[in-house]
Amino acid sequence: MNKARFSASIAFGFAMLMLAPQMATAAAKKPSMLVPKDAMVYFGIRNCDDLGKSVEKMALWRMFEDPATDDITKSWLKIGTKLKEYAAKKLSLESPKALDVKPHGAVGVYLALAPPKEEFGEPEVFAALVMEMGEDAEKTRSIVDAIVQKSIDHGGKKDTRELAGGEIIRVRFESDTQVSDEMQVNKDAPLQTTIDEIVDLIGDDLPGGIPKEALQGMLSEFELPEEIVFAFREDVTILASSQDTAASVLRTLKSDGEGSYAESKAVKAMGRRLFKDAQIEMILDLPRIIETFSKENEEAKSTISALGVDTFGPMLYVASIVPEEGIESRGQGFMAIGDKTKGLGKIFMMPNDKVKPPATVTSDAVGFAMLNLNPAEMFDEIIAIVTRIDPAEGEAFRSSMVVPQPDGTTFNIHQDLIAHLTGPVVGSLSIEKPYSAENYGFFLAIGHKSREAWDKVIAMVPPGFLMTRDMMGSTVMDAALPIAGISMGLTDRSFIWLGTTSAVENYIRREGRDEGGLGENPEFRRLAKLLPKQASGVIYVNGEGLYAAQVAAAKAGYVQTDQPPMFGPVGGILQWMIMRNFLGLGIDNPEALKKYQQSAMSTISSEDDGIELNQVQVLVKPND
Repeated sequence: MNKARFSASIAFGFAMLMLAPQMATAAAKKPSMLVPKDAMVYFGIRNCDDLGKSVEKMALWRMFEDPATDDITKSWLKIGTKLKEYAAKKLSLESPKALDVKPHGAVGVYLALAPPKEEFGEPEVFAALVMEMGEDAEKTRSIVDAIVQKSIDHGGKKDTRELAGGEIIRVRFESDTQVSDEMQVNKDAPLQTTIDEIVDLIGDDLPGGIPKEALQGMLSEFELPEEIVFAFREDVTILASSQDTAASVLRTLKSDGEGSYAESKAVKAMGRRLFKDAQIEMILDLPRIIETFSKENEEAKSTISALGVDTFGPMLYVASIVPEEGIESRGQGFMAIGDKTKGLGKIFMMPNDKVKPPATVTSDAVGFAMLNLNPAEMFDEIIAIVTRIDPAEGEAFRSSMVVPQPDGTTFNIHQDLIAHLTGPVVGSLSIEKPYSAENYGFFLAIGHKSREAWDKVIAMVPPGFLMTRDMMGSTVMDAALPIAGISMGLTDRSFIWLGTTSAVENYIRREGRDEGGLGENPEFRRLAKLLPKQASGVIYVNGEGLYAAQVAAAKAGYVQTDQPPMFGPVGGILQWMIMRNFLGLGIDNPEALKKYQQSAMSTISSEDDGIELNQVQVLVKPND
């Protein structure tokens, strides 16, 4: 084998560990017991066996078992088989079956940062993936040994260290490696060769017309690190960013949880505030991050205090898949806020109200969002934050709000406009049946307490941009061509920032009604019963209705699928997968998949000591 062709076995070997179905034995430890106590970002899976069984109950899993998706499923299975054969050959393993390993029990992911040593340097990163491999521990070790040996064959330098009842293996890659007397290669050149081989291997098998160039672009973003570090202790496998990080994990494992992240304030708070026995848990430890990066930086301390985030607790989140019959997934999050009188705490702690859409949101809405913010108070607090950080900047900000008018007067954006705005902010996307290009509507609206103030704003719009007309005592402002069909609206109590003309007109007709609309939709009410009755923010999506409309749009030609990939290589692949595979162009009978789509709702609530997030997604039963 040409020694310049260094395989990317590291990535693909471990991909097999992470992506294989997770069916095995019970967990021995809580995931937070697997990682060191100084974690700033933490992710844990309590039991991969239980999670794997739950995933098999998901509608998405069942969708790919449906005969309607046979072509797509077979394409991905073919790709998976080819990649396993490729990785096994590169690693000189007996057969692809040697790669059939998966985590058993708990999995913990840990990330910590240290301030940069130089003024404009990058922070030092400490990260580790810790997996209980159970009965597959020995096979996992064989895969890692093969990866290490292949790395050595291509110029990597190996060293080992025993510590805390475990072993650490490190392989270092220099920027320029002397592979032989005649050849010297950059450490990333062999990886690029392997990427080219993979694209040639599976590029023609990508389902839904995903172009090879999109895959090439995505994979080419990867680079080999300067070193890779593995560690082992009993049935636990560790992939770490450095030897020191691996050593820290091994010491944590040896202590059997003592001094681990399980003893942190964040994990204890998660146990008190969020639902018990969640399958997945995540923490962003804001207090630890703030303390680390502001300890010796007075300017940072001052800014953090002005923002008010020094009184914030860690961001906590837990989730479970199919926790009960009829529920696809449930999630809950919480962040404590110590000071609600200033800064971001004051902005985030919005008043709660009933989880009920206004009648202006029609019953056929497939998307709805409402945020009960007070724009005037929010803007006042933003000015106060800027002023606390820099009084001169605060004064300049205030001055910039004053706009001279042609008649010699001035218009103060803050006092003459924003001060008259009220909550809530409401957005809606509706799609009527049967779907056509004209049967959708959307709007984004906000409350106000002075129509006179808005009339002044409208009068300042240059002629030709908007065509103003009266409707039932309200004002409709139609956008001039070439964006016909888009309008704005002004009523005695609301300003509609933007919307389709039909939605704006419908809003005006329905405003002021006490009943009707999405609030009486059975699907919305079904979800609302599963969440808190009061909230400061709500998001609702009817996935089944949205999917049906998207399929119809694709069939009617409103969704273009022959355009080059957008938004970079990763976005390009997503674009093609969504447009081709899930909008009816890669499936013979896309209507058969409507029954697997979900309705979901999330709420944000202000509590006495912080803000709480609740999420639920409704599971479609197998026979629906």
